[in-house]
Amino acid sequence: MNENKRLFVLPCLFDPDFPIIFEAVERIRKFHPQDDILVVDSDSSDVGYADVLKNNGVKVALIKNKNYDFGAYWWAYKHFYSEYDFFFFLHDSLLLKKNIEQFAKKGFFSVGYFYHHAGVGNIYSYKKPLAKYILSELLRKIKGIKSKATFLGFDNKYQLEWVKARFAEQNVALPDRFVSLFGPMMGIETSLLKELDELGLSKIQPESKIEQQAMERVWGVFLGLLGQDLVSNSIRGDFRFPEEEYVEKKFLVRS
Repeated sequence: MNENKRLFVLPCLFDPDFPIIFEAVERIRKFHPQDDILVVDSDSSDVGYADVLKNNGVKVALIKNKNYDFGAYWWAYKHFYSEYDFFFFLHDSLLLKKNIEQFAKKGFFSVGYFYHHAGVGNIYSYKKPLAKYILSELLRKIKGIKSKATFLGFDNKYQLEWVKARFAEQNVALPDRFVSLFGPMMGIETSLLKELDELGLSKIQPESKIEQQAMERVWGVFLGLLGQDLVSNSIRGDFRFPEEEYVEKKFLVRS
């Protein structure tokens, strides 16, 4: 077992015009100097950044990963499960603002979550005209009052059918209502990853952006099968009302 029993895993599609990976690593080093860092490259056209990171003690896997964050996470687990007790699976666009040790103590935490239903399109929990609903929601947000959950749906029919097909291959049913994992990003014990692997989660490999986005739903359902609570131990909380005390999310446009 590695002396540092926790590993930060960051997938990276490097953009020389916006090299955010360096700031992400710097923030981790600042707030978690005792933990190790692994960057898994997502088939970047420019991998010169890897030498800079390696020279600063960061592990870098130039594996031409084409399966987005999911591919990076499972590659890290398969290669380092015997060395680490706990993995922080984060995007390179998520920047730490504080130490997040307290969230890891329960064995699992979500970076964020959202409520979901098993159809296409969103379900709004309002009983008034849409214009009045939007105004009331804006006022609630200004006052810091959280409204009833809105259930998000799949982005389109292809995404829904893709998830149903992958679930059928693993004999998993899609619930009518569930909680999805924002990102997907999380902190997770190695033993829990082993259980997810045994359920077949690692076999569901996204190969396009719309499939990667579907993985927020897939992770949520599989974690739910193991009784994991994505809501009560969450860094940013409900994605509609994100808390930015511990982290800040940079939203980048990448294919």
